[in-house]
Amino acid sequence: MGKVKKFAIVYDRPVYSSGECVTGRIVVELTDQIEVTALKMHAKGEVYVHWTEGHGSSKTSQTRLYTQELRNLNHQHLIIGAGKCAGPLHSRKSPSSD
Repeated sequence: MGKVKKFAIVYDRPVYSSGECVTGRIVVELTDQIEVTALKMHAKGEVYVHWTEGHGSSKTSQTRLYTQELRNLNHQHLIIGAGKCAGPLHSRKSPSSD
């Protein structure tokens, strides 16, 4: 990735429920100074569920299979820069502000 040594998104928690704010931080470690003109986030969330249920006695048992897939999140946000998906910047911490 050139001058980018590390790029990571670190969430404050591993699981979030509907209606909760997803919080964390973006970590970018560089090997040299660069000019950043934009940083865009595209978040996608998908759910896949599969389970079985058995009904009846051992001789007449039936097993039902259930599955569902759901795309529950598709959001773009421009964190740094100007453009169509620019929105409020909640917090930004640079190495010089430590």
